[in-house]
Amino acid sequence: PYMSGWGYCAMDKSFFVQTLLNYSERAAQATSIERLARRCMPEFRQHQALIEEKLYPKSEQSVERLILCHVSEVLVGAVSMAVHGLAGRRVAGVRTLLVDPAFRRRAVASRLIHAAESQATCDEASRLWLYCSLPNYLYPGAPLSDSAIAQFAQAKGYSGVVNTYDMGVDLQHQSFCTPCSDGEVYAITTQAQAQQLLAFCGEHFPAFLAEVRMALGRAEPIAYAVARAGQVMGFCVAGANNTPLGVIGPAGIHPDHRSGNAFRCLLESCMTDLQHRGHTFARMQWSDPRSPTFYRRYFDGFVCGEFVIYAKDLS
Repeated sequence: PYMSGWGYCAMDKSFFVQTLLNYSERAAQATSIERLARRCMPEFRQHQALIEEKLYPKSEQSVERLILCHVSEVLVGAVSMAVHGLAGRRVAGVRTLLVDPAFRRRAVASRLIHAAESQATCDEASRLWLYCSLPNYLYPGAPLSDSAIAQFAQAKGYSGVVNTYDMGVDLQHQSFCTPCSDGEVYAITTQAQAQQLLAFCGEHFPAFLAEVRMALGRAEPIAYAVARAGQVMGFCVAGANNTPLGVIGPAGIHPDHRSGNAFRCLLESCMTDLQHRGHTFARMQWSDPRSPTFYRRYFDGFVCGEFVIYAKDLS
């Protein structure tokens, strides 16, 4: 007899998987889960807070799952995922896939992905992304240089659908004081300002709304807006994802106000805030194709990571 929610994999009865559906179930295994996370990824060894954020996320408008794989009652692998609505249909995304180094090349990852696909189908998702679980993700995709992940994804029927990259800025030797020529840049410090920003995002940047809400929900949020005559025309937040890593974004400027320097000033405000909190590096995730030229010109920025998002049709 096993705990409720456990089930055998047909390939080998020493392997069994479990989907954690509530807080008490994951709390009972927290020590094993956190040990696995630290063994698998350097980010989890360096930043304990990321384990809670990536393995036990609590984002809105999504169904969160944590699937574990045991061998003879020893936790050897885990996959965290979310199911959410996107473009009128439900999509599932794998946020992290962890396999204990001592148990690799033993089909643990295959069992976990199979379980994730089955769970996504049960949750009525028509597609599954690997290493991209909006609005909460560690990195937007798998490392482009990792041939092992590429071979694994291809063998499981996944194909690369989106290439992304992150921009980095060294904050140790920079100071920011560019005056905004387009309006007033201010920090979001009150509930009224937060609601005004959320209303602006809901109207003009609905794809960013969940991440902005996450950023505003932090204990000490980093969020800035630019306004003219009391009307918000742009914003930038930091810490929506990966707070310990100094990640900036999302950010956006109303299409009618993109000719000035408001976007640059918003970024400078977030970077200055990160500096004051002890960060020496800023990372802009999921940058668009125009980003390298912009960040190199104004911040001596550079591409610090290249990624690919894999996807599979489950229908």
